[in-house]
Amino acid sequence: MVADSAITMDIIMPITRVIGHRVYFGATKLRPIPKLEAGISFWGEGQIGDIDTDVWILNFIQRNEENYESLEDFASLLQDELREYVPEIIDPQDLRYGTLGFHLAGYENHNDDMLPTFWHIHNGQSETTP
Repeated sequence: MVADSAITMDIIMPITRVIGHRVYFGATKLRPIPKLEAGISFWGEGQIGDIDTDVWILNFIQRNEENYESLEDFASLLQDELREYVPEIIDPQDLRYGTLGFHLAGYENHNDDMLPTFWHIHNGQSETTP
């Protein structure tokens, strides 16, 4: 799993008051999940509420360590918490892919074999369920 370190933030231009974009570098967009020997990266929105997404996800991993035992547990917890903090998409152009997403990857036991497992948790439309 790889990730860049760029965060694009909306800014309001001083005189015109038009929304523009500014790119910041140095975000940690790939985090280990030590308990699961897994990793998580993110794309899209640079903040969840008023907290930078890279800081938010690190806090989530640490704060919930006693609440997950598998990648599926972690994905469900993340989904539920994001539904509390990330507003619904209003712009129909953003609906298909979403504005924020996480790639969660690791291994899970399936019939005594450790198989690679991948989750994509995002606020866009599901490609598998209506």
